[in-house]
Amino acid sequence: MLDQIKALEPFKELDGAALAAVARHASWLRLPAGRLLRRRGQTLTRELYLVAGTVADEADRRLQARDAGGQALSELFDATTAITTVTAAKLIAVDLPPVQLLLNAARPQAPTVAGIEDWMRALLRGPVMRWFSPGAWAQVLRRGQMRQVEAGERIVRRGEVCPGVYVIARGTAVAGAERFGPGDFFGEASALANAPAACDVTMATAGALVCFARQDLLALAANYEPPRLQPPPRRIDLDAVPVADEANLLAALPTGPAIAVRCSDPARRLTVATRLMREGHHVV
Repeated sequence: MLDQIKALEPFKELDGAALAAVARHASWLRLPAGRLLRRRGQTLTRELYLVAGTVADEADRRLQARDAGGQALSELFDATTAITTVTAAKLIAVDLPPVQLLLNAARPQAPTVAGIEDWMRALLRGPVMRWFSPGAWAQVLRRGQMRQVEAGERIVRRGEVCPGVYVIARGTAVAGAERFGPGDFFGEASALANAPAACDVTMATAGALVCFARQDLLALAANYEPPRLQPPPRRIDLDAVPVADEANLLAALPTGPAIAVRCSDPARRLTVATRLMREGHHVV
């Protein structure tokens, strides 16, 4: 789908990482002739882009895919008219609100986001990207605090609460036998749960870290949008699981199908989602 999205007008200036982010909020629509795409006066929650086939409005003004120019149907037809497929049609539907900040960032008049550093690309391409909208990530990335660190410097102390989640921008950190490189993150279990860290994390080399404050990440969690998947993912409702039973439940989960974690407490949901992800589960 990436090649098709790249050809659409709003997304032509996006780089590979941003296009991949948009693709997570896009889906194919394959519809027969005579299918109503938009009722008269309806405001769609998604933008529709015609890739193949023909559509028409109530005045029978027809539009073929080759004439759409990569623009959304909302820009090509009057907002008050109904739109219907004339022939079998293939469209891309994109949820624009979650990716609007990425689109804003790609515009020339926004010089503050001229480039995405390598560590950001690694983070955005990793599994945590599936949790949230690109727009939410864009807000948090701008608020991260970077600091230079030296080899041997202890970043996380066992028994102390982390002030936030750390992401490696440059260099390598170690926690026992586990190593973290650019784009990897650590400290989330302590920071999100506001609990003492279970182990030390020390820099193996000199480098740079970016710290994302706990409150910023919890605000990010408020923007979580469950993806539409087929087949639907397995669902874990943590509100129905006592904390004392949580470890046994998670240990018994088989790997394989995607897991959607739900909880009214965003800190608990993020902590559990991270744990499952680190254990090899596909968390959405």
